[in-house]
Amino acid sequence: MVITEHTHAIVVGLPRGLEGQHTAQTMAVEAFAAELKPLVGVPLHWQDEAVTSRQAEAELRERGKPYTKGDIDALSATYILEDYLRDHPEALQ
Repeated sequence: MVITEHTHAIVVGLPRGLEGQHTAQTMAVEAFAAELKPLVGVPLHWQDEAVTSRQAEAELRERGKPYTKGDIDALSATYILEDYLRDHPEALQ
């Protein structure tokens, strides 16, 4: 994999159960990130993604237009990145 943009890091959403426990999805994402890390050559940062999909679906539903799972995932990814940047303002430097 070649990153052609000026990427300094990748933020990975960490899925967990509603009580913060690891799930099968958590382990799958951790395995994916472990394989990705040596391929991209930039640091990976974890960000809790708790309830971002529900938040995204609620927002899309409020808009009153049709949406797909891909739309939910894209908006959820936006929330994950916003949360990371809010928690790590130094990343914007």
